Amino acid sequence: MSLTLVTTATPPHASRSITPVATMAAAPWPIVDGEGRPLIRPQTLGSTAILIGAQPLTPASETLFALLVRMVATPGQRLAAEPLRTMLWPDQADTRQRANLRQGLYKLRQMGVRIALDGDRVLLDPTQLCATFAVTRSREAFERDVVGGTEPFGPFLPTFRPVQPELAEWVQQER
Repeated sequence: MSLTLVTTATPPHASRSITPVATMAAAPWPIVDGEGRPLIRPQTLGSTAILIGAQPLTPASETLFALLVRMVATPGQRLAAEPLRTMLWPDQADTRQRANLRQGLYKLRQMGVRIALDGDRVLLDPTQLCATFAVTRSREAFERDVVGGTEPFGPFLPTFRPVQPELAEWVQQER
């Protein structure tokens, strides 16, 4: 599994730094693809935001942010809609969950996110995702970075505190 982090370009003698959300729109990386469609640039380690083109989406957007962060965590995979619905709207009836999911997907598409409901699966277009940094889990990296205390980036989604129990459990497992 890969986790994604936005980092600034650094010369070999400098250390990496995390770009604050407030300056993401002015960042030197592309915000649209070759066809002018917005790119998605998640910032999930040590900071919590997703940039869609030049527009930040933060945890203040609650369920919309949760839906997109869940999809970004598994790029290119078709996620079953039913577990997503129960994760995001656990206290709602099935018909309300379905309507909420359709509305959330509609809002994301309005922001330029290429996301679709295909039958009973949700798919985020993986070509829209800009992975600028990836951490691949391995025993050696875990020993070095976590046990050894040299993890340089911070926790996964540090300011994201979902109220939905199943979503909170997923975030905690990812951390």
